[in-house]
Amino acid sequence: MKQFIILISLCLIPTVGFGASQTVGSDSTVATPQANWTFDGLENKVANYAVVDEGFSMLDENTTCSFASMFPVKGSVSLKKGRMFLNRNLYFSGNGLFTNAGYVYGNQHNILFSEETDDLDSTDATTYYFDNTNIHLESNLIIKRPIVFSGTCCINGGNKKITIESPGQIDITSGSELKIINTKIKGLKDTNLKCLANDAFITIRNSKLYLNHNFEFATGSILFKMDVTISGTNQFLYSSIMTTSIDSDSTLIIKPGITFKYAPQSSNRNLLYMTDQTSNLFLNGCTLHSTKTGLQLTNGTLTIDNKVTFSGEGIYQSEAICFGNNNAQNNLNIELYADAEINIYGRLEYENTN
Repeated sequence: MKQFIILISLCLIPTVGFGASQTVGSDSTVATPQANWTFDGLENKVANYAVVDEGFSMLDENTTCSFASMFPVKGSVSLKKGRMFLNRNLYFSGNGLFTNAGYVYGNQHNILFSEETDDLDSTDATTYYFDNTNIHLESNLIIKRPIVFSGTCCINGGNKKITIESPGQIDITSGSELKIINTKIKGLKDTNLKCLANDAFITIRNSKLYLNHNFEFATGSILFKMDVTISGTNQFLYSSIMTTSIDSDSTLIIKPGITFKYAPQSSNRNLLYMTDQTSNLFLNGCTLHSTKTGLQLTNGTLTIDNKVTFSGEGIYQSEAICFGNNNAQNNLNIELYADAEINIYGRLEYENTN
């Protein structure tokens, strides 16, 4: 009889910490606010009406949690290499933020960082992974840890500023797209914004890129939409073998002090592509440089303002910086501002036809 009673008592011991799934809140009624909750094991859940003012944590990389709360999260979310699945938008409020890196599977839901969130860091040296997730900012954000985006993801900065500080960087995986919208990206250098494979690409729309050191884009492609500017006093090196495009009704502005160096790891002269004559490459007091590969600009509009230098390493016509391709349908429209000044070093060819 004593043995039977002991067995019954053991069955009533809470399983927290032993990997059993846990649910915070309810899917039908609003519960009282919960203290910070630590999840362990698989299939944990933050329910529809959960109030998690103090945030929540995951125990380790073997922990998973789905999030569906309709209420903002005021505290911290500590992923600790665990995996969180969004079934609803995640809104941080107050000083809510991520404090440890891990995996977020967004299912095309949004993460909104509040006005009081100012950095994306981690107390351990780990990487954030966002899959099919959209990030919206209400304040400037400093990225201090590597972030990897997969699937279709978006950063909508709301005209706020993202600063990338080492060891922070932004990577896009094979077959994935990252959209950067209405965002100022500062701290670009080396390859701290990059595609990890040639079938990955970045769409940059109505945004500003600031270089604080030489920056190289070596893999994948970029689509520039609406107005995009590149500023700084450094070099933007384009060495990818993939095409980068300026969309219709869009302008890529290269600001004073920037050298845009075209140096693809192939012999293709046509990787800087303009969709039609409403696609505008605006050179403003900058340098456009090409290696012996040469650069051929067609279809769109080239606008020149202030002192612009064209510098080419090529000797032969096939290695030159070239306007047009002897096909009237691909003529390059050229617009010179009144104070435009052009300096040419190397070979420049004009192949527009009437």
